[in-house]
Amino acid sequence: MRELDLSYTSIEDVPEGIERLVELRRLNIGNTRLRIIPNGKLSELRLLRSLVIPKTVEVALKELVASKYLEDFDVGSFQVDDFNQFFRSLQVMNHRVYDILLVPDLVVANRYVRLSNLKYCAVLYKTRRTRRVMLYEIGLGGQSTEVLLPEDIEELEIDDCYDMGSCLSETFLQSKLIHNKGLMNCTIENCKGIKWILKLTSSSTAVPGGQVGGVVVDDEEGQISSCAPLQSLDSLRLTSLPDLIGLFEWESAVAGAILPPHTFSSLKSLVIRDCPSLTKLFTSRLLLRHLQNLEEISIVECGGLEEIIIAEEESSDIYQCSQLWTNNVVDISLSKLTELNLRSLPNLRCIYKRRLICDSIERIVVESCSNLLRMPLSLPTIDGQLSPPPALEEISLGKEEQGWWESLEWDNPHSRSVLQPYVKFY
Repeated sequence: MRELDLSYTSIEDVPEGIERLVELRRLNIGNTRLRIIPNGKLSELRLLRSLVIPKTVEVALKELVASKYLEDFDVGSFQVDDFNQFFRSLQVMNHRVYDILLVPDLVVANRYVRLSNLKYCAVLYKTRRTRRVMLYEIGLGGQSTEVLLPEDIEELEIDDCYDMGSCLSETFLQSKLIHNKGLMNCTIENCKGIKWILKLTSSSTAVPGGQVGGVVVDDEEGQISSCAPLQSLDSLRLTSLPDLIGLFEWESAVAGAILPPHTFSSLKSLVIRDCPSLTKLFTSRLLLRHLQNLEEISIVECGGLEEIIIAEEESSDIYQCSQLWTNNVVDISLSKLTELNLRSLPNLRCIYKRRLICDSIERIVVESCSNLLRMPLSLPTIDGQLSPPPALEEISLGKEEQGWWESLEWDNPHSRSVLQPYVKFY
């Protein structure tokens, strides 16, 4: 027998002899009256690919990890330590893909049921696309046991979790998340307390043989002391984080440190929404050295944001950046940027004090940014004539922005007329 479906039956005990069905590939005993699965009943089913059991059932983790072929399962609740053991087992279970959701709530008999403090429900979805872990409404720090993420994780989603701490790199310190070379997508939503994504510390202040919750850099030579953080990250989405201050926290002692090469070097999409404590975002050097692959910048409903890109000599109060950098404010080229989306930023005064060269830009959206007085976009010239960016398709403005558009300052007084055919008011 290769498939056994006992779902929606009245069985209260695991059928006698089920452990002898060693050729079984699919087993569904969900939506039954089972409360416990004794040891030895599932561990012999080493060819299982799909397993569904009631979410309130008690089952030992070793019963689930016996099969190296398990592709999808929908199971009950475990202690966090059991989850960590399971995550470690993914490396030896030959999983090419996985999609795991950790939540503290269950729907049992059409009722919303909250599990005990240290138990969560896990669902592994069959997928052919990625290795993803989703964490929802669970504790990730403080008195909570740290969730150890799989080493080969590609996508991480964190939603409405608590006890995260002030920095993502510290929250998953044991998992070494920020040094994961396969993490491509990271989404963090509705989490209080988190202020930064990375904490950077000088080698002189790091603990012996390690680091203090983040990236170790050399404070004299600016050389890398550990592998570059988040070097494969393609997409970063930060939503409804009331305490977010910036991307990086620099220790006060790291006045001469720089980010390790290749940090954020693969980042293509940066979306920030509803982060009211954020006042400034990038430094000019961060963009020039690390974010040259950015294709999308979207900043929406960040009421405290005043400046998007700050000149390096002005940035010491935020990132404690190097004073070795030239005091000359330079133009910045973002050759791959295709979309710039700025909406509901009432305190935004400046995008950048010099010029932005974005020849691949396709779409610009500006809405409810009434204090923004200047557009730093530098237009190319063709045969001596000022021209729009060659890929530009549309400049979308709010329907109330016509007066603002007419008063906007440009480096070249003819820029507005060149771009006017692309402007649409919504």
